[in-house]
Amino acid sequence: MKSRRVPVRIDLQKSKRTMLLDWGAEGVWYLPLSIVRKLCPCALCTDHRGEPDDLEAELHMLEGMEATATDIPGTVRAVGRYAIQIQWADGHDTGIYTFDYLRRMCDLEGAKQEG
Repeated sequence: MKSRRVPVRIDLQKSKRTMLLDWGAEGVWYLPLSIVRKLCPCALCTDHRGEPDDLEAELHMLEGMEATATDIPGTVRAVGRYAIQIQWADGHDTGIYTFDYLRRMCDLEGAKQEG
């Protein structure tokens, strides 16, 4: 059975516009919320980006609104033991961010590892 990565802690730092992801022994990472928003994994957003697994593709539907209040989450809730769901300030809330997906995002340019 494949072992899943589960973060020890997730902390949304709205004032810093970052998401802290503590992966225990793997370290602590900070993701800019703008990246998290651009890479929403819902069907609509992945269709707009083109390739569903291309984490570096741009989300065209956000042009002109990037780096505004859109990348600030309103609420976040757990989805089972495998993901989180974010409701963004613009009302968009259909993306379910699995922990595996969030871990892959930590390897993108713009993510920073503590230490």
